[in-house]
Order: sequence, then C-alpha cells, then structure tokens
Amino acid sequence: MKSYIQESRKIISDFSGLLFEAPLIYEELYKSIGHCDRQVADITHDIEFLDFDKEKGYKKLMELKKNRKTRRKNKEIMEFVKILKNFGENHTKLVDELNDLLKQYDSIIKEQSERVYTPKENKNAMSGHRHFTSEVDRQIETKGDD
Repeated sequence: MKSYIQESRKIISDFSGLLFEAPLIYEELYKSIGHCDRQVADITHDIEFLDFDKEKGYKKLMELKKNRKTRRKNKEIMEFVKILKNFGENHTKLVDELNDLLKQYDSIIKEQSERVYTPKENKNAMSGHRHFTSEVDRQIETKGDD
C-alpha cells in the first residue's frame, strides 16, 4: 500500500493550491483573451486600411488564425479554472481550513519523528530514550511500494 499519510497530505496540499491559484490563473487568462481581442482589432484594421499582395494577405490570415487558436485554447481552459475560482469564492474559509489541516499533519509528523520511549519503572532500561520507528517513518522508507 502506498503511503496513505504522504499521499493524503499531498492531495490536501494540491487542492489547497488549486483553490488559491485559481483566481490568479483566471485573471491571467482573462488578460490574455483581451490581448487576443485587441490583436484581432489591429489585424482587421490592417486588412481594412492597407493594400497588400497575396503573400502579405496570407501572412495576415495566418496571424489571425494563430491568434484565434490561442484565444480559443485560453477560453476553454478558463471554463475549468472558473469552476475552481467560483468554488473558492463560495467557500472562502476552506483554503484556511485546508492549511490548518496541513499544519496538523505536519505537527503530528514532527511529533512522531521525535518520539522516544521513556522507561516507566527501570530508568536505566537499555530501551530507554530510543527512537520509535513511526508509521510515517515506515511509509517513507517503503515509498512507492504497493
């Protein structure tokens, strides 16, 4: 079995990151689409006002085609990003709660990695103050095993 602790921590972290980054990515895509729209206006005005031969006309056509493909790609990605952005906006406390959850995970991982046995009766027991191999340690040692 893969590391449940490491995998679950990664999933929580990744999801928190998605929610945090979605508005930034959305804004970047929005600006890119606007840039494409302004480029189309420039290209079509060139076509309207300038005279050019077939070769230059073909270049303008290919420039317009490249622009439209870029715009379409960004709009399609934006549809997915918008879902995450809206989800994050509708669940504003969730990112904070996920980050708190990660802090709890990290606290337990740290605590377990520092855990040692304290003898109960015989203070000179040879097993005293030895480090436990925690489940986290075992999962890290066998990372990737199924």
